[in-house]
Amino acid sequence: MESRGFGDPLTRVAIVDASVLQRHRARDVLVQRTGVQVVQLSPMLAQLGAWMAEVDALRRPQMVLLALPPRPLEPRALAALGALRGAGIVLVVLTGTTNGRDMRALVRTGVDGIVSVNESEDVLVSVVEAARRGVRTCSPRVRTALESMPPTPALSRQEAKLVALYGAGCTIGETAAQMGVKEDTARKYLNRVKAKYAAVGRPARSKREIAQIARSDGFLGLDGQTP
Repeated sequence: MESRGFGDPLTRVAIVDASVLQRHRARDVLVQRTGVQVVQLSPMLAQLGAWMAEVDALRRPQMVLLALPPRPLEPRALAALGALRGAGIVLVVLTGTTNGRDMRALVRTGVDGIVSVNESEDVLVSVVEAARRGVRTCSPRVRTALESMPPTPALSRQEAKLVALYGAGCTIGETAAQMGVKEDTARKYLNRVKAKYAAVGRPARSKREIAQIARSDGFLGLDGQTP
């Protein structure tokens, strides 16, 4: 991942973890080792969102450390992460999954850091510190899982949207409408996607193959546009 160009390190952090013990331990580690101010501890994102709606901007977190359960990620969850990032919040995810597909899906949401729960506290601190400086990174175990996945080409934002929508079951006409483009333009994006995947040895000739790519490469849930 790459630098996002932030200035001074962020200081206000919220921690979201269903486990009381784990979120309190994460708070202690971050406060003691990074000097951040943990402004809120929540069991779920919904509770954090409700709290944020009631406080002024200077009390809201600039960063969220979010612990995800060790189960497959759903498009709705990925859309929620994308919404956080879209709101300008730096997001570091602590994940229990070892699935490279889910890791890739997290990367596509634009999160600032990904750490496996099987990593040490030292690794967690290093990823959080990098995110505070505006550098996107991931832990060694996450990097290994990503590298074990089949090659994926670089797609433009519009091409990624097309894969997310068309791969989720929309017709090409419905895809074009949701993207705000003409159907012929959507077909051009589709042809570009097919050509790019063919170039890395992964044919995507049919809608079924596009759907498989959407699932395996973490496109479902991008921008909250999929069903």
